[in-house]
Amino acid sequence: MEKKVKRITSPFIQASMLTVLPIIWARGIEWQAVQVGFFNQPFLYSISAFMLGMWGLFLLLMVSGNKKETETTLS
Repeated sequence: MEKKVKRITSPFIQASMLTVLPIIWARGIEWQAVQVGFFNQPFLYSISAFMLGMWGLFLLLMVSGNKKETETTLS
């Protein structure tokens, strides 16, 4: 039982960590852009949206992969 719980929770912890990283990265870009004054706001927001979209897709794939894994172990 403990092994099963561990296997389910560890990807979620990794996923939550990976979700925080691009947000920090986007903030860093935004701060640099303000410093340099090179990027315009819409371009920045499109980068941030793209990054978050990619991470969302990645998380979705991870979760669906885990569901398939648990289904095969149950049957």
